[in-house]
Amino acid sequence: MTETTVLDLHDVDGAAMFADAFGGAPLHDISGRMPDIVGDEPMPAFAVVAGRFGAATQQLGAMDQIFALPWGTMTGRTVLRFIAFDLLMHSWDLATTLGTDVDVPEDTVVEIEAFAHLVLDPWERDGINFTVALPAADGAGPLERLVAFSGRDVT
Repeated sequence: MTETTVLDLHDVDGAAMFADAFGGAPLHDISGRMPDIVGDEPMPAFAVVAGRFGAATQQLGAMDQIFALPWGTMTGRTVLRFIAFDLLMHSWDLATTLGTDVDVPEDTVVEIEAFAHLVLDPWERDGINFTVALPAADGAGPLERLVAFSGRDVT
């Protein structure tokens, strides 16, 4: 089994790549490990990249831009939904590992959950990022339902 590190979550590097892509740069192959742009100072790197990403997605026409990704061609609006789903799952993974909680507005989680049900096909359940959906506990909230749907054990 391959050891996973926080850098493998690729959120900073992925955000930098998509910030560039929203600005017109070609997308890199995202099937493997991303180039390390974080270095020894993750918080400043995250702050810079988050600002670039936010600005890039606010550009005129960004949501209508077309992206060709390994799993299909889609608009910037749909890419942002994929990124939100991916980021929320990685945030939950990291928070669970650290013994803390993820604090995301419930309406945001509900929207991401609905999107996940539309796009998470069996081929994406690779046993690494997503596994077979697990049942959510009775009375589970949106985040717990989404986590279980992604194949992660919420207990």
